[in-house]
Amino acid sequence: MRIIGGIAKSRRVRMDQRLEIRPISDRVKQSLFDILMYDIGGARFLDLFAGSGAVGIEALSRGAKESIFVDANGKCANLIKKNLNELGLRNSIVLLSDSFKAVESFRQQREKFDLIFIDPPYEKDLIKKSLKVLEDNDILTEKGYIIIKRHKKEAIETVLKIFDERRYGDTILTFIRK
Repeated sequence: MRIIGGIAKSRRVRMDQRLEIRPISDRVKQSLFDILMYDIGGARFLDLFAGSGAVGIEALSRGAKESIFVDANGKCANLIKKNLNELGLRNSIVLLSDSFKAVESFRQQREKFDLIFIDPPYEKDLIKKSLKVLEDNDILTEKGYIIIKRHKKEAIETVLKIFDERRYGDTILTFIRK
């Protein structure tokens, strides 16, 4: 997998085939960052269920002020750290944590994010739980929004406002605001 744009353009992001990571396709990632083009510069980016960290790394490459990566798998957290180190990308924190507990911790610390990317494992009902935790723990800036990458069969239930949705084959990107 390669970084598509920004200061690390064309550089590789390491993957570990032994990990059960479902990487974002280049087509979906390119579309996502085309949409985020005017919002990514200077943003605080939160990558929940980060896996290899490819999306948060792309955000850093394209000018995000900071990317916070959260994954409960220690091997994924180590992979993200290796990728960041090899790419020379700074202004990042990798948290080995359950995403839901991390969100609650951010609220307690009064942390706010401009962009929150959620890409949980499919078919485990984690999107509904993620949205509920984000609704209950206000960690989004006033103009910020949440991006959910999901399978077309997964439903979304939220009191927040869905303002855009894009479909790429079986993958849907959903954009949500307060």
